[in-house]
Amino acid sequence: EARQSLPSLYSLVDKSIQKKALSENAAARQKSRLTRRLSQAEAGANKG
Repeated sequence: EARQSLPSLYSLVDKSIQKKALSENAAARQKSRLTRRLSQAEAGANKG
């Protein structure tokens, strides 16, 4: 479920770049963190 919502979250981050709310580097960092947390959560769910 979370994996399916990732593109919409990326879209929100991209829109914040266009509105100058985030710099491109900060947005890339946010996307990376989102993906990393999702991967960690999935790995944890698969373990137990």
